[in-house]
Amino acid sequence: MHQRWLPTVFLAVLVASSCDNDETSLSVDPPAPTTEELIIADCYVVRDALEAFAAENGGDYPRQSNEPSDAGNLLVTFLPGGTRLTNRYTGLATAPTFGNPQWPGEIGVVPFGDGYSENGCTCDPTGYRIVARGRYDELVRIENVAAIDPRTITAIDSVLANLETALATAHEYARRNGGVYAADVGADALPNGDVFTDLLPGGMLMTNPYWGGQDSPVDGSAAGPGQIGYQPQDRNGDGWWDGFIIDALGPDGATVIALRTRDSLEDEDVRSAFIHMRDAVEDFASQNAGEYPRDLDTDETPSGDTLRDLLFNSLNPYTGAPAYRDGLATSRGEVGYVGLEYNGIVVGYVINAVGLFDEELERFEVLTN
Repeated sequence: MHQRWLPTVFLAVLVASSCDNDETSLSVDPPAPTTEELIIADCYVVRDALEAFAAENGGDYPRQSNEPSDAGNLLVTFLPGGTRLTNRYTGLATAPTFGNPQWPGEIGVVPFGDGYSENGCTCDPTGYRIVARGRYDELVRIENVAAIDPRTITAIDSVLANLETALATAHEYARRNGGVYAADVGADALPNGDVFTDLLPGGMLMTNPYWGGQDSPVDGSAAGPGQIGYQPQDRNGDGWWDGFIIDALGPDGATVIALRTRDSLEDEDVRSAFIHMRDAVEDFASQNAGEYPRDLDTDETPSGDTLRDLLFNSLNPYTGAPAYRDGLATSRGEVGYVGLEYNGIVVGYVINAVGLFDEELERFEVLTN
């Protein structure tokens, strides 16, 4: 069996040798593994599950079609305890998934097989790749592709390389543009006149490995095998492009690989709750002669609604507790509200939201005259 994994992780163990006459020796415990070292170790657990599956299924690996639920996921049944592994960043039991991972801490399994990656046939895969994403980018790959046409792997790797290049270009454009992402790939210009495409290697569109033409990225979703698509996002609803989706189509023209700004899937829910809080506060003020609420539950509109009444029953995606709280948010998944009071009148407010890494995702402040 041919296997390859990158990178190799070395765990150092420090042992202090005996002193003087060897009557005393001191052993120092090795440092606790980092989060990303734990993710890499989990990838090897997934690899063992894949090989155990193949040992009982004539050398074939599980298909993506077996993935929708734990009950029907044949790979999960070979994991320890028959349950998914915990994403080391989110704390949620969501690993692995099928397909290339796109969120921090996620582990993805990409099955390969004779015809599987070429035309979407449902034959059982005879190879696989395990990929994990760290906090910022791809962390590790483990694969068994000895039975797969190397041209297929090379083409897929070229698509993934183009995807990562588009990702880096999107961030570089925003870095040069005060944090605002490009509205498109060919028209929205930086102060010096450069557009998104000008920041790509050579200042040209990237080459599609499946037909050799330069077609990536395109505005909108990818539309053909090997193509990369770019879509800006206004996640805060404030008229600024503060995010994006970059996607790619695999060789079968249907396998979508997508990367977003560096948020977890759960942080997308936190942002949605944050935006809804902003809308609800302004709704409250519009019904209350322009005055904002002091907190979630005290002040009421003329119709008797508190701010909480105007909010959806959003839950913290990391804990399952209510997402909204009085006071500034301090823990992942929370959205906080603070009314700013002057001379007995609430003249403004602060809303904030905290994301996966216990860092502030969003903050919005209003102070009227």
